[in-house]
Amino acid sequence: RDFCLSRGLGDVYKRQFLRWTWPSMKELVLHSNSVDGSGLIALLRAEGFEALHRLDLHENAFVEVPSEGEGAAPAPLVFDEDFRGPREPFALDLVSCGLHRDTVIALAQTYCLEEVTSLWLGGNAICVEGAAALGSTVRVAQLTALDVEDCGLGDEGLAALFVPGSPGVLSGLESLFLQGNGLTDASARVLPGVGFMRLRELSLLGNLFGVGWVEAIASCAGFASLDALWLSGNPLGDAGLELLAGATHLRLKTLGLEEVGASARGLIALVTGCVMEGLETLHVDCEAWTDEVTHALASSRSSQHLESLDVGEWSWGEEALTALATSTNLRALGWVDVDRDDELTELLGALHEAGATLNPWTDAALSARDLELSNG
Repeated sequence: RDFCLSRGLGDVYKRQFLRWTWPSMKELVLHSNSVDGSGLIALLRAEGFEALHRLDLHENAFVEVPSEGEGAAPAPLVFDEDFRGPREPFALDLVSCGLHRDTVIALAQTYCLEEVTSLWLGGNAICVEGAAALGSTVRVAQLTALDVEDCGLGDEGLAALFVPGSPGVLSGLESLFLQGNGLTDASARVLPGVGFMRLRELSLLGNLFGVGWVEAIASCAGFASLDALWLSGNPLGDAGLELLAGATHLRLKTLGLEEVGASARGLIALVTGCVMEGLETLHVDCEAWTDEVTHALASSRSSQHLESLDVGEWSWGEEALTALATSTNLRALGWVDVDRDDELTELLGALHEAGATLNPWTDAALSARDLELSNG
């Protein structure tokens, strides 16, 4: 049912592999095996793979395929319009496979895409034209996950991918990954116009936008279904965090806000805002984190569902750690990114012996302390 092989599939074995039948295989992973364009087409055509639910061909070279005859120049990868893949809906991972815009345009015109429910194209230079081809075909309307990370889209490419009224408008997406595409505030209103029905995860890591995108997300009811939002690596500043903090329609469970150029002021607004209600995992800047922010978090009733806190390599003070360990608002907090050194162990041990009720994240440190004591 599952087969995984990385960096080891020779040409002879590739040909033999396609001759076998795999009537029950659900998942096939062939990372970094130099499967070329002809190999991709052969895999998708092979009758033995009709039951596939996931085909992962990450980091294989699909830029071109060899022509017939020795010494002939390589021919470009070509998809016929009637080309079909497995008969069952499946996930297709083509991350970092050297695809360019012409190949993506050809792929968008094939019947093969009609069976793909998750399409991973990150790290391929599909550019504006490739994005337009994907966004304008009804054959991607059934997609639930789309990854176009580091695909050189820019604002123009994003607008081409999500054209209002287009048959491939992609409003049924549940996961969308747009990190590293040089997006600015000029494209902030593109996604709110899509009319997402059940978008659960949105990654916008490492772009170039500021307050404009945050304002669009914070004010659009179409993002109310989001569980996870990743905004790290964008210059949002305090204004961006303050806007996000007041987003009453967001019910996030995971929020990423590392390296966003904010100060303690913005973080305090965030951890005391309504966006924290229901939040389970928070990733934020260690450079902007202070003891004042820690106390604000510990005293905020909005933080009662927080289970995991990652602030990077922050040097926690004794008062801040005490607040994290004993706050009644942080009873769900099971993990904090802190160094379990002797000072932390000693502090938590003293609180425990004094009868304080400690939050779950302290369990590991106390267990280590008990083990050391039992070993003398």
